[in-house]
Amino acid sequence: MRIFRIVVGALLGYILSAATSIAWFLFTHHAPTAPATVLYMALTAIYGIACSIVVGYLAARIGGNIASAYGVAFLLVFLSLWSIFESHPTHAAPAEYLWSILISMLLMAPATVVGGHLLRNRIPTG
Repeated sequence: MRIFRIVVGALLGYILSAATSIAWFLFTHHAPTAPATVLYMALTAIYGIACSIVVGYLAARIGGNIASAYGVAFLLVFLSLWSIFESHPTHAAPAEYLWSILISMLLMAPATVVGGHLLRNRIPTG
């Protein structure tokens, strides 16, 4: 039952992470693969990091274990890498479409783990 709870926490955390990302791009009317200004990239990163910290905290809380936050981070990295290979637009230079994926892998995934660690002293780690 413990493993099930950890997996559910990780999956729900990832779903919440994806939902907040989709909401951001819908709200700003900007495609994640479209070229963006440095300001827009910075705002996206700040929003993504803040949401990821909350997601990591909630995933660890739901899963009852910090492993759920690590699971969400793994899913973020894995699915980001998958999206690089799956949706490579041949007409765009890499920098024009990789920026949102790099934010997800390099900033949001670690922020998710940080959010999970906010519960470190309150829930078991093993």
